[in-house]
Amino acid sequence: MQGKKKRNDLVDVNNKKVDFSVVTKDEPNYQVCRLFLSSLLLANQGNVELEHPDGDGSVMGNNLDLKLINSKMAGVTMAGVM
Repeated sequence: MQGKKKRNDLVDVNNKKVDFSVVTKDEPNYQVCRLFLSSLLLANQGNVELEHPDGDGSVMGNNLDLKLINSKMAGVTMAGVM
């Protein structure tokens, strides 16, 4: 089992990466769920890439990195979805 990451390992400005734990720090459980769902939607639109830094394909750990790919938001509306 890996030890906890150091604070400076959680945010990588040069590679536009942030650990999900930084985004959700001190948030209530329902807000963590909302942020995770939002991350999935952004990944689906190609704005962020979700990375598991352990690289072994396992989802058992709590590590998840968000990498900014495109900061331009797609014009998605409910009318376009339905």
